[in-house]
Amino acid sequence: MTIVISIHQPGRRLSEMADQILLLSDGEVAYFGSPKDAKGYFEISCKTEAPKRTSLADWMMRLVSKESLPKRWSESSRQCELNEQVRTLLGQRSNPPPKVSMRFHRQFSFLLRRETIFLARSPGIFWWRIVLLTLLALLFGAVWYKIGDDRMRAEEKSAEIWFMVSVFLFVPSAAVPALIEEKRAATREYADGRWCMSAFAAAHFLAELPFLLLATVIPGTVMYWMISLRSGAGRFVYFLGALYSGFIAAEALVFFFASVSSQMLTGVALAVMCNGCFVLLGGIPRPIPNIGWWFRWLEYCVNFQYWTVASMMKNEFDGVLILANVLGFPPRPPLFGDAYLDYLGYPSTW
Repeated sequence: MTIVISIHQPGRRLSEMADQILLLSDGEVAYFGSPKDAKGYFEISCKTEAPKRTSLADWMMRLVSKESLPKRWSESSRQCELNEQVRTLLGQRSNPPPKVSMRFHRQFSFLLRRETIFLARSPGIFWWRIVLLTLLALLFGAVWYKIGDDRMRAEEKSAEIWFMVSVFLFVPSAAVPALIEEKRAATREYADGRWCMSAFAAAHFLAELPFLLLATVIPGTVMYWMISLRSGAGRFVYFLGALYSGFIAAEALVFFFASVSSQMLTGVALAVMCNGCFVLLGGIPRPIPNIGWWFRWLEYCVNFQYWTVASMMKNEFDGVLILANVLGFPPRPPLFGDAYLDYLGYPSTW
C-alpha cells in the first residue's frame, strides 16, 4: 500500500517515519529521497552542517525557503539516477504484462474458491437479492393467488408471467457497482501477472451459478404454488429451468456492462436501458406480430426476456383448452392454448 501525505511543516517524528520525502522550493523539486540521506545531501549541497539540538525537518525547511536549491538538485547524481529509473518504468508500461507462472487450472481453482467466498460474504450482491425476490414472489402470489383457468384468467396469468420475468430479470442491474469495483481489483492483479482474465471470467461465472440457483428455486417455488400454475413435476422443473436460464443471461448482460463501463452510474444506466427495451418487446404489452420488423429482430437475437417468457407461456398453455368466460365482460369464447400462443407471437411447438 502506498500512502502520500502533503505537509507544510512536518515534525521530526513524522518525517522520520516516511520512506521517501519530496521537498519543493518555488514549485520545483529541491530534494527527493530517503530522510536518512537528506542530511548528508544538504550538508554537501549547501556547504553547511546541520545544527545540533535542532530538528532535521525544521533545518531543511529553512534551507528550502532561503536557498535556491532546485538547480543544484537537477544537476545532482541522485536526480540522474531517478530520471533513469523513470525512463525504465515508462518503457515497461508499453511491454505486455508479465507472464503468469501458474497453469490455467490452478488459476481457475484458486479464483473459483476466492470468488465463491467473496460472493458468500457480500450480502449486497446475492443474499439481499434473494430476500428481495422472495418478497416479490410473495407479493405476486398474493395478487394472483389461485387464479382460475378460464379465458379472462388466462390473460391475467399471461400478464403475471410477463411482469414477473420483467421485474425479476431487472434486479441483477443493481449489482453493476459491485462488479465494477471487482473489475478494478482484477485489472490490477492481471497487470501484476497473477493470472489471466479468461480464468477470472470463468471462475466468476461458475461461482455465481449456485447463488443464482437459490435465487431461482426459493422465489420460483413460492410463486408457482401460490399462483397455482400448471400442475406436474415436469412442468414445475421446466418453469424453474426457464427462470434460471433467464437469470444467467441477465447476469451475463450485467457483467458485460460492468466490464465496459468505468463509471458506476454509466453501467447501471446501460443495463436499465437495455432491460427496459427488452421489457417493452416482451410480447404482452403488444403482440409480437403487431410490432414493426425494425424491432422484431431483437426478439430472436438478443432479447433473453422474450425467450424466458415464451418458454413459460409454452409450458403453461401448451395443449390445454382455455375455458370460455361467459359471465365476464366482454364475454370470451373458449380457445385452445396453441392458438392463444400463436396470437401472442410465441412459439406453439417445442
